[in-house]
Amino acid sequence: MNRFGYALGVIMLATGLGLGTAAPEPPADSSMAPLWTVHIDAVRPEKASEFERLNIAENRGLHAILRDHGQPIAPVYEIAMPGAVYMSLRPKLSFTDFDAPSPIPESVSKLFAAVTDPIDGPLHAALRFHHNEIWRYHKADSYIPATPGYTLPTPGYIQLVSERVIPGMEERYGELLDALNAALETSHYPWSVLMFTSSYGDGAYKYLWQADSKAALLKAGTRADVLTAVLGKPKARQMLADWKRCLAGSETIDATPRRDFTDLAESVPWLGLPPR
Repeated sequence: MNRFGYALGVIMLATGLGLGTAAPEPPADSSMAPLWTVHIDAVRPEKASEFERLNIAENRGLHAILRDHGQPIAPVYEIAMPGAVYMSLRPKLSFTDFDAPSPIPESVSKLFAAVTDPIDGPLHAALRFHHNEIWRYHKADSYIPATPGYTLPTPGYIQLVSERVIPGMEERYGELLDALNAALETSHYPWSVLMFTSSYGDGAYKYLWQADSKAALLKAGTRADVLTAVLGKPKARQMLADWKRCLAGSETIDATPRRDFTDLAESVPWLGLPPR
């Protein structure tokens, strides 16, 4: 088991492209990058509709400029949560990407101000606070179904689970996670469960349980349901009790993917979903 570890919001992953050509597709594996920058905006609830409208307008405007000049558009995955909180995830292939200069020619980047200048003030005025984190994606600790049940290119629902493990309990927690993933595989669970760790943030384990809808996820079963069906009630109860003893705290949030927010092309696979 592999163990742990806004400005423009456009991060380029390719260089050397000539002007006037069609914007290329992002890397095929961009949705499963090992590192992610995560930006979280907590918005004043009364400003949420305006915040969304301005963000959508800004992203579409910037992307129009990039497309017109043959520049690549790196995918940004947006998740909306209750209380007017928005989370954007941007893939990074390595830590060197964090310091890499933008490959966008100055002749193109200077055009961005016409889009951003009228918007940035109202956007920031709508915020209560915002911050950044860095997450690591753990492929070996995530569950991707062999036969996914998704009917659309984007999940209709995400259950975001955050768990903080008590120091010294990591080994037992890892064993329980291995057992859960084995149970998901044995039961042919139809929805992906992606696992991240927040390396620069709250240090928690982050799980994205993604399904067509909340009803569809509940029909397939919760963690307790899957363990009970595969292992039986007594063993499942013991495992869940052990799981709880490993935790200093946990939080579960209902969330919604928002392709429109960041103008994410339908051709770009959503996190953990197969290409369509």
